[in-house]
Amino acid sequence: MKRIIKLPILWRYILKEFFNIFILCLLTATTLFLVIETFEKTKTFIRHSAPIHLGVSYILLKIPWIIQLMLPVATLISTLLCIGKLSQKSEITAMRACGSSTTSLIKPLLAIGLLISLFLFINGETIVPWSLNKSQDIFSLDIKKRAIKGDYNKENFWFRDDNLFYNVGYYNSRDSKLNDISIFKLNSEFDLEKKVDAESARWSDNELVRWTMYNVTEVADLSSSNFLIASHPKLPLIIEEKPSYFYNSKRKAETLSFFELSKLIEKNESEGISASNYKVDLISKIAFPFINIIVVLLAFPLAILPSRSNKLAFNLVVGLSFGFSYYVFNSIFRALGSAELIDVYTSAWATNILFTTIGVYMLSKAEFN
Repeated sequence: MKRIIKLPILWRYILKEFFNIFILCLLTATTLFLVIETFEKTKTFIRHSAPIHLGVSYILLKIPWIIQLMLPVATLISTLLCIGKLSQKSEITAMRACGSSTTSLIKPLLAIGLLISLFLFINGETIVPWSLNKSQDIFSLDIKKRAIKGDYNKENFWFRDDNLFYNVGYYNSRDSKLNDISIFKLNSEFDLEKKVDAESARWSDNELVRWTMYNVTEVADLSSSNFLIASHPKLPLIIEEKPSYFYNSKRKAETLSFFELSKLIEKNESEGISASNYKVDLISKIAFPFINIIVVLLAFPLAILPSRSNKLAFNLVVGLSFGFSYYVFNSIFRALGSAELIDVYTSAWATNILFTTIGVYMLSKAEFN
């Protein structure tokens, strides 16, 4: 027979109290956020005569991102209220009288904080990027019709693929058309080998040839004196980029997974574009989920100290102030990292280190008190 592993009674009791509050907090915060988002976007839906199903789809696709934002808040409030209630009813005093230390009492909450952090990371790498991209496409393309209106048009830009350099005079988002294209092929010594000019290139649904260039002039063997010139009515343009890549809009880090963001950083750097802000976002994808453990470290000592002193409301305010301060410091450090004033690793991890230190110090004080 397989042996069933059971959690200690104390763990089960504390986690039961925690989850009773946690689920309520998360549902309340998510619902409130959804209501605000719905009211905020209703005017836009009406102005653009959006079908009801598009509006509903947009709101529902926002839920994974809202949960991502609300999980640390729910963890913080749940820890404060759970331990605060047990402390007010002298149950914490009874547990400690039976030999339980402060460290043993916080262990189940740290364990659940770690699991929530793991969920936060996985959710941020899988469901959130997909749902945010879908919701943004619905809002910008289907409801506001920004691509059709030409809001994503882009002028005079470059991009690179290995030894090929592309210059585009104008991208028209209305018909997914690149205009005034020049392609430069360089050899290993950075000398020009080949140049291709095209009047335009259009995107199609053909899986074999996505982009097709029209009115093409090709100049080959430029490294020699006997170069060749050829004209073609049309030629395939072999690039991986889709029309959305050329939109005159900046992709947010939360709409990309860790590996997608890494690839974007690599591509930007190969094209000579600064990617310091994306580098900070990349490291933050690993650092930020640990906030759920940090808020437990901060909230537990606050809730456990004032046993039977009716300071639960005060501690709730102080705890939320800690949570707000975390976001403020995190924003400051990330801004410094994006501006290349501090190292990207420091900018991503500094807030975690600072508030973990504060939490450990408060926990040690609570142990002795």
